[in-house]
Amino acid sequence: MIPAAPAAPAEEPQVLSEAKMREQLLKKQKELLELQQKKLELELLQTKARLEEQQKQLERQTGQLHGQPEHVQVGSCVQSL
Repeated sequence: MIPAAPAAPAEEPQVLSEAKMREQLLKKQKELLELQQKKLELELLQTKARLEEQQKQLERQTGQLHGQPEHVQVGSCVQSL
């Protein structure tokens, strides 16, 4: 009769494989988080640029309004402010 081989050596490569897979998973998760962070940073920059442009447009519009005399109608009369 041939004695059965110990089970530990057969399980060892599987444990190493699982550890390697976990390590790769953690590495990929870290890469994903870094990419997500970069995406959010780019979106933030775009939003800031959009807000600055909107602010400039608003200031131009407000400046045009203030540059022209305002007229207010009171009853049947138009008065300049």
